[in-house]
Amino acid sequence: MQLRDVRVAYPGGVQALAPTRLDVAPGEFLVLLGASGAGKSTLLRCLTGLVRPTAGEVRANNVPGGVLTSRHLREHRRRCGMVFQQHHLIGRLRLLADEPVASLDPATAESVMSLLHRICKGDRLTAVVSLHQVGLARRYADRIVGLRGGRVVFDGPPEALTAQREAELYGAPAPQRAAPEVSNQELPCSAAVSPLPLSL
Repeated sequence: MQLRDVRVAYPGGVQALAPTRLDVAPGEFLVLLGASGAGKSTLLRCLTGLVRPTAGEVRANNVPGGVLTSRHLREHRRRCGMVFQQHHLIGRLRLLADEPVASLDPATAESVMSLLHRICKGDRLTAVVSLHQVGLARRYADRIVGLRGGRVVFDGPPEALTAQREAELYGAPAPQRAAPEVSNQELPCSAAVSPLPLSL
């Protein structure tokens, strides 16, 4: 599945998704991360044809000509399932999951993600999963795509999502490194201990 410069704008000029290019490899377990309203659900719905892009193309190998049009929506949806937050179960299809563990406690969420991952890998299914839980994304994703304000701001393997990148993704200040502890014995006799953090 591919997005080629796909843009989605809603009535009133609200841009839900900026022009986006995205390739999802066959058999890939891709996780979308981002704050509420970042564009994750809109991107998923473009991939399934539930939302029609304002501009750009959605491409899929399972439709004639490779470009998803209104004429081929039914055929595409027969081969492309979607799991919503209400946990409707689907058969062995390419899986798109919109926050499938959002309403679950941590232990159950872990079990559901483990099961989903095992099914997809065992049956060689492509999965695009929208999550809020960064820890689950790090454990199960082959690749993470981070959105902020309708734009892709991160695209890479889980290990590349550093604390700095995560903070940028969610708009939070980056975690500060603690200053090293210095004992009074290590200070020269003329030095004074300051309550201010030491510069590194």
